[in-house]
Amino acid sequence: MENLQQQEYGFGEVTLQRPMRLFKGAISQAKTYGSPFTPDLDFLVRLVTDYRSHQAILREEAGQHFKNLENYVRGKHQLSPVTLQTVSKKIGMTPETLAPWVHGRQDGPLAPELLKLFCLVEGVPYQFMSHALNTEVLCPCCKKNILDDRDAFWRKQSIAFDAPEYEFADRILSATIGASYFAMLLVNLTEQQINWDDIYTLSHQCKHPMGHWLTYVQGSLEVASLPELAAKMQLMSTTECHVPYERLKKWSAGMDLMAVSVANALSNASRRHNWHWTSFFLARALTFVIDFLMAAAPSTKPKRQSIQAIVADRFVGLGQNLRIAMAKRMKASNEEPIQTAS
Repeated sequence: MENLQQQEYGFGEVTLQRPMRLFKGAISQAKTYGSPFTPDLDFLVRLVTDYRSHQAILREEAGQHFKNLENYVRGKHQLSPVTLQTVSKKIGMTPETLAPWVHGRQDGPLAPELLKLFCLVEGVPYQFMSHALNTEVLCPCCKKNILDDRDAFWRKQSIAFDAPEYEFADRILSATIGASYFAMLLVNLTEQQINWDDIYTLSHQCKHPMGHWLTYVQGSLEVASLPELAAKMQLMSTTECHVPYERLKKWSAGMDLMAVSVANALSNASRRHNWHWTSFFLARALTFVIDFLMAAAPSTKPKRQSIQAIVADRFVGLGQNLRIAMAKRMKASNEEPIQTAS
């Protein structure tokens, strides 16, 4: 699976100096610091679910039949037709659709095919950004391509990250901007209009990204403060929303990782479900990058606000780059001569 990660998904080795706090163990289960490793693709599962891995999802879905499932896909045992039918049904599949999952490897990911689906969450918006920015917009002064600014940006920061770490962080931020573009299209088609400033605000260092998201939710639910939001949540019929204020406060301040299930319930209770649901994952991705950079900083552990200031600058910069690139492509398209049939 390591070759798959490096070649197909392009995640090179990174080095952590200390544990990630909110996404602890997400990119590596090994508790080794100061040594490079290839990120575990299960971190993408952590980004969009409350599960720690794709295997944890299958373990819950399969229940008491999990061991049968594991033995089957790892080629340890053949299952009887009745058992195979039962196992398949437990995880929402049929024996025919489960059969391609059999790989016979005794270690590594249990279900690489399932893991690939989670890779699309990052891969599609990242490839979109890569394609969109694959053009030149020359600076009128130095004649350099202003869209090719990754290394220049990271090398001028007060915290000197090594290239593998800032390349990984930049890729996730780039994918997040790509996802933001798709989110904006969805929300503007279905709900009240949003703009790039609404997206950028999620990263501003005056609050943790999840604090910004909860502020948006407060506005939609017509409450003026976090304590009022907590009180209103206690009255909701959805049990996931029965969260005490103290826990909500920790989520808002980035002291704990907010549950996806709670965010889903709050989004469903709001007037703008699509905006709150999609922006939650944008805020969660920003949270991940901040958490990663705090763990990867080569010197003494930095303050979260210092890291978030860097992340915010780069996040906004990538968004501006996308807008510049899209404008150039639009202009070039409009200037193309119309082909007429001879």
